[in-house]
Amino acid sequence: MIRFRKIRGTSCELPAVMALVLMLAAAPFECRAERIILKILALNPADQKQTVSIHRYLPRGATADDIVSSGGLQSGYDPNSNSYYVATSVELGPHKTVRYEVILRDAWTVPESVFSDLERQAGILVGKLRGSGQRAGAVPLQSEFRQMLDDARTRQVSNTIAAAGPERHIRAYFDNEPVLRRARETITRLEDLVILTGQDPGQLTSALYLVDTSLATHPYEAGKAAIRASIRNTSKTEMRIVSPRWDLPCEIAPDDVLDADGLQVRSDTTRGITFVRGYDITIRPGQALVYDIIVRDKWNVNAPRIAELKAEATRKLAEARSWPKRLESAENSLSNALSRLATLESVSPPTEVNEAYIAFFRQQAEQLALIAAQIDRAASTSPPEEPRASRRMTWIVLCTTLLFVAVISIVLLLRWYGADKNLKRPTRV
Repeated sequence: MIRFRKIRGTSCELPAVMALVLMLAAAPFECRAERIILKILALNPADQKQTVSIHRYLPRGATADDIVSSGGLQSGYDPNSNSYYVATSVELGPHKTVRYEVILRDAWTVPESVFSDLERQAGILVGKLRGSGQRAGAVPLQSEFRQMLDDARTRQVSNTIAAAGPERHIRAYFDNEPVLRRARETITRLEDLVILTGQDPGQLTSALYLVDTSLATHPYEAGKAAIRASIRNTSKTEMRIVSPRWDLPCEIAPDDVLDADGLQVRSDTTRGITFVRGYDITIRPGQALVYDIIVRDKWNVNAPRIAELKAEATRKLAEARSWPKRLESAENSLSNALSRLATLESVSPPTEVNEAYIAFFRQQAEQLALIAAQIDRAASTSPPEEPRASRRMTWIVLCTTLLFVAVISIVLLLRWYGADKNLKRPTRV
């Protein structure tokens, strides 16, 4: 039984005998001039020539854009693990080996400019709070903020590639992620304190860093997409009977498969995915079989979301411009959101349903989630309105005023009545 995880545009081969691929477990990484080298060793242990398939995932957080040199391997995207990989097939003679080196740029170092920009912004905000009633609330926030940045800096400096090795370097980067997220949250709290004093914070910390965008999706009506799966018998002489399996992307549920092209639709409850499978399929020598699996297109659904966000950002920008005390930072943030939406809308998406198609729309959905958070953040900075009396307080004041007027009126009436009686009293002779 052979498992397949391929999508349209790729094919799976059936080698005559299974070959062995070894990743260098003892030293899977090597560092060179602040770059990471992935070492891959492919081995044919058989006594005859073999086609060896190589498939190696990139470290967490790496994308195809981070590959400096692929070493002759092809890069790809795995929709179910949301990760990138390098792969190839190579023909090896008996007991032969081949080595590959994939060079990656260091994508796991936070630039020093990020730290310095956060420090500068925090300093500006605290300066705006001097002499205000909000100053006391800013002091502990500033102390926590400095400690968080110091911890993140120290962790990064002590875990460089050269000093600690690639694995610890990558681990330190992801350990710093929640620390920097909390630091940015602290910045937003300082911004809110500045706004309470009636001042403009100058810029708004982007909510991009405060949103979980993992496989962001939206409940819009989906169209149809064809996922192509293929299998080929590479033997020139032998007929094969196989039961191939193709895993579908994780967004696809069994009900989303509209036409399995004769294959059976099944669920893998352990991994939480849907797959299609054929049973006892006969393939002649050199024959290739192709299946078009029609599913609901759960990825190309972002156009309505873009239109919604454009309308929302336009409306909130108009509202911000009508605030009694306008905040330039909020208006700039909303204008920037509209610009980003226009850029997303202008990019032509892939047309073929493959790994690149899925990756494109997933990333676009993530960007839309970030822009939505940016719009909400800008709209939430409306300057505080002048305090208004409640309805209860209004009635209390009104009744008190009427009672006071009534008492004064009675007093004046009594005084007038007493004075009138004195005027009418007869004078004794």
